[in-house]
Amino acid sequence: MTNKSRLIETFCEIVRIDSPSGEEQEISDDLSKRFNKLGLNVIHDTHGNIIASDNGDPTLILSVHMDTVEPGRGINPIVSSDFIKTDGSTILGGDCKAGIAAIIECLQTLKENNISRPSIQIVVTRGEEIGLDGAKNLDFSLIKGNQVIVFDGGGSVSNITISTPTYTSFKISVTGRSAHAGVEPEKGLSAIKVLSGIIQELPQGRINENTTINIGIISGGSVVNAVPEFATCSGEFRSRNQSDIQDLHNILELSLKNTRDMYPDASIDCTTEIKFHSYDLDEESPVVARLINTLKSLDLQSNVGASGGGTDANIFNLNQRDAVVVGTGTHGMHTKREYVVIQEMIDASNVCQYLLVGEQSVL
Repeated sequence: MTNKSRLIETFCEIVRIDSPSGEEQEISDDLSKRFNKLGLNVIHDTHGNIIASDNGDPTLILSVHMDTVEPGRGINPIVSSDFIKTDGSTILGGDCKAGIAAIIECLQTLKENNISRPSIQIVVTRGEEIGLDGAKNLDFSLIKGNQVIVFDGGGSVSNITISTPTYTSFKISVTGRSAHAGVEPEKGLSAIKVLSGIIQELPQGRINENTTINIGIISGGSVVNAVPEFATCSGEFRSRNQSDIQDLHNILELSLKNTRDMYPDASIDCTTEIKFHSYDLDEESPVVARLINTLKSLDLQSNVGASGGGTDANIFNLNQRDAVVVGTGTHGMHTKREYVVIQEMIDASNVCQYLLVGEQSVL
C-alpha cells in the first residue's frame, strides 16, 4: 500500500522546487535523480523532456508535466490532516506535481516490497502550461508504449477524461491614426474604438455544452491625451464539434469584414492558430476499460466524461497513442486557492500501482 507520509514528503519536496514554464532545469535534474534511484534509465530528448524507461518493451506510458504556472516561486506547502495548501501568496503546484508524486510513490512502494512489474515508460514534459509545448516537441521515436495514462486531471483519480475540444487562439491587431485628443481629435481614428466594434460582434462565454469562446487580453493606446493608434486583443475558442468551430471562424471573419467596411482607413489584421486538436475515445477503448476495471477493483466509482481543457493527452492521441487523463487530488488549479486532497493523491498512487501489478500491490 501507499506510504502516506512518504508521499506527502515527496510532494512537498518537489513543490518547493521553483519550476515555472521555461525554467524547469532544477526540477528536471531532481526528477531524473529520483527515477535513476528507482532503477529506471533516464534520457532527455532534444527539447528537454524526460523519458524514463525499463529495459523492455512497455505497453503502458505514465505521463506528467514538470512545469507550473505563476505565481509559483517560493511555494510554502502547508499540510493539515486532510489537505495540503499554501500560505495564499502562490499556487500550490499540485498541477501537475501531485501526479508526479503519486507515480514516484507507486514505484517506491513496489520496489521496497520486491513486487515485480511489467516494463513501463514515464514521460515528463516541459512547457505544458504554455500550450503543450513539451509534448508537441516530444521525440516520439523514443516512445514505445501505446497506452497512456496522463496524471494531470483535477479532483479524484476516478475522473477519467476521454474527450476534449480543439483549441483555436486568435489575435486581432488594429492600427488607426493618432492625433492630439484635446486639440484635433477629429483628425484621429481610435484603434480602441475600432477594436471594440469587432469585440461587440463576437459571442462570449459558453455557446453550448461543447463550445466556448473568450477574449482574455485587451491592450491599446499609450497616453490618455492622444487618440490611440494601436490596439490588440487576444482570445480563444474551443469546441468538440467541428461545425461549431467552423461557425466561430465564420463569425470572426464576418465581424472583421463588417468593421473593415465601417472603418476603411483602419488596418485590421487577425491571426489564428490551432493550439491542439480534440480527441474522443469511448469506454470500450483498451486504455479506458483498463482504468475502469482498476477503479472497480479498488472500490472507486469511475466518472467518465469530457473536459473543456487540454493536456498532453491531446498530443499523444494525435500521435496514435490512446491517452486519457485522470485526476490526482488537485483542486483550484492555477489559483492561489489551489489545494490537494491527501486521500485523493493516495488513491491516484494506488491506482497507478494496480494498473501495473494488480491486487498484489494493495494487499
